[in-house]
Amino acid sequence: MEISLDQVLDLTSSATLEHLGITVQQVTGADLAIPRQIGESAHATGVQAVKAPSATGVDEVIAVFPELLGSGRFVPEPIERWDSTNDL
Repeated sequence: MEISLDQVLDLTSSATLEHLGITVQQVTGADLAIPRQIGESAHATGVQAVKAPSATGVDEVIAVFPELLGSGRFVPEPIERWDSTNDL
């Protein structure tokens, strides 16, 4: 799958985390309040996706807001579904 994104909030960047006044631990920790607030704010301001470190500590994740992609087409094909950290 290929997607062209113009506006991505990169939470893997230490400069971005510092600008937002948050830490990696707040992004990846068990308390989901801050990540949810960031996602809701990013969506409300028109950001197309949020890139963040994985809570597992392995690799990174990207959350795409398909409705903000404009005229492009995005058809996700999930490989797995995780409902909680116990599913990891």
